[in-house]
Amino acid sequence: MTPHSPKKGILMPHDEQFASEHAETAEPADRAATPTGGARRRGPSRRGVLGAAAGAVLGGGALAAAAANASGSEATARGNGEPLQDARPRAAGPLDLDNTPDAVGICYSVWHNLAVGPGRPIHDNTEILHAANSTGQPPQWGPLHAFHHWGRSERGYYRGDDAGVMRHHFRQLAEARIDFIAIDATNINGQPDAGSEDIYYQPTRVLLEAMRAHRDSGEATPFVVPWVSTRADAADPAASGLATYDRFYASGQWQDLFVQYRGKPLLLTTDTLPGVLAERFTLRKMWGLQQQLAEHEWSFLQEYPQNVGMDGGVAEQVAVCAALQKSYMTDPSAIARRGGRTLQEQWRHAFSVRPRVTMLTWWNEWIAQRFEDEQGNARFVDAYDASLSRDIEPMDPSQPGSHGDLYYRWTQQYIAAYKDHQPFPEGLVQA
Repeated sequence: MTPHSPKKGILMPHDEQFASEHAETAEPADRAATPTGGARRRGPSRRGVLGAAAGAVLGGGALAAAAANASGSEATARGNGEPLQDARPRAAGPLDLDNTPDAVGICYSVWHNLAVGPGRPIHDNTEILHAANSTGQPPQWGPLHAFHHWGRSERGYYRGDDAGVMRHHFRQLAEARIDFIAIDATNINGQPDAGSEDIYYQPTRVLLEAMRAHRDSGEATPFVVPWVSTRADAADPAASGLATYDRFYASGQWQDLFVQYRGKPLLLTTDTLPGVLAERFTLRKMWGLQQQLAEHEWSFLQEYPQNVGMDGGVAEQVAVCAALQKSYMTDPSAIARRGGRTLQEQWRHAFSVRPRVTMLTWWNEWIAQRFEDEQGNARFVDAYDASLSRDIEPMDPSQPGSHGDLYYRWTQQYIAAYKDHQPFPEGLVQA
């Protein structure tokens, strides 16, 4: 996640700021490290996101029931023949988290226009590192600060405003029983401009229109929560949140696609909690790698055992990720996917805590800027390769070292057991 810099007019490293904030305290993880500029790492494998009508609309936890009802079957749960609470159709309208037990959200990106489009050649780290391993030559990276894909999705390299891809995602997320997506707008600061239109406002409008069309065709979708920047050092920390309200909430056009909590639409923020936004939304600050969480503070990235966001004495939110960095994802301290073991231990903690909201990190981030360290070695904040990345969206199975749809299938199984209050599903790791 890298914000537009009004001073320089180019994309500059907000992600690098995140990495630097945590670099001094990062400790090496248990893996064999090689220089980032060298060949692909081997051995045990190892992070800032905005993340939904016709007739009776189903969403989130009710999504699995939609398929069952369509085939004439009845969804039951808890082994006693009693209908699942989240398998009952919901009336059209916003998703109310106050009445959605065991809710599951996932961080969702619409920023891919930064890396896909005219004049933007594809730089794929998986292919770059594979070529370096095959030839013994140094990796042929794209330019400094250019966005690189860590790999290729099963849908290829797509733009952030591709409605067809979005509708495919809706089906996958519905099948996984994910209740809402948190659309990442954390790199948008200040009033809308050409850059923010391209990587947030316009793709988000396309997403909402695609979501409406999807529901109008009788298919279920998750709901939507925006996640906006409220940086304390911004000229107006509330600007992005207010623009989001004006664009997507004020008219009421998309009201039934959003998430409500405590009687207002839910808005996630990165830093401050501006009063002008609190008048319109229920606010929850969400960031990553916090050493402790204040009351009502959420996190999207935590090392196991994850800190839990609390609401009084009630567990309100916990993060679950497939991999994470403590500074840069290319730093030896990063914790890789480890063949699913990172996801497994994080889900195990969520099962033990059982908060109101479990937030998965991430669905489809896919891209990261290339930075360099003092020695000129490439480094990436949030994603590097198939092991050092955390997307759940299936990867193109034809790529070297691809894990295909493994993490998506495992996520389906974890969520099914979690929502149905079944035992923790063991063994969801690679041998």
